[in-house]
Amino acid sequence: MTVERLTTATGDMPTLTFEPGHALPIFALREGVPVVVISAAEYRDLRALRAQQARGDISAALRAVRAAPPGLSTVEEDAEVADFLRNRFRRRMSLQALRAACVERFGVERAPSVGRIQTFRSRWRSY
Repeated sequence: MTVERLTTATGDMPTLTFEPGHALPIFALREGVPVVVISAAEYRDLRALRAQQARGDISAALRAVRAAPPGLSTVEEDAEVADFLRNRFRRRMSLQALRAACVERFGVERAPSVGRIQTFRSRWRSY
């Protein structure tokens, strides 16, 4: 990858030239600053997501799209269940009541056990 200077009506704009075989995203240094080159469509999506986050209206569906990093518990891997439990932790519900609420909302298959809820709650408090 090379960087060339292109003078336009708006001033000095950098132009990035890619060698064949480079797939996006491309990680590089520009004047000593780490940069990432992504497509314009991905950039627009990120800007829209940041605007939604600033307004506080990111839906559970968008949070659920994120891939869970390795090493998370089964509760943390299911973003919708994790958000549901975090909201209930603030109400100081018992573990059995939390389990019953999960079964009612998500069904027996997705509802974590009492032990998993306890582990998730202790990890959540440590953050």
